[in-house]
Amino acid sequence: MTICTSCKKNVAVVFTTRIESGHRFNEGLCIKCAYESGLGGLDGLFRNAGINENNIDEITERLNSFMSNSDFQSPESIL
Repeated sequence: MTICTSCKKNVAVVFTTRIESGHRFNEGLCIKCAYESGLGGLDGLFRNAGINENNIDEITERLNSFMSNSDFQSPESIL
């Protein structure tokens, strides 16, 4: 299970790669940090899933609970 690289407390569920000064950085963000980051392309996903500022904390808690009670260690193991 990967922890969010931003808040360092929630389970990471959104994975990105950014390139800065020619160096590649892989990051994992929790749903709340991803929501608050404004990453391109995610706003429509959140809107379609009904995720907004009124329920993001509850959804983050639910994902933390689900991920901590599951058998897999990384997103790749689901595939």
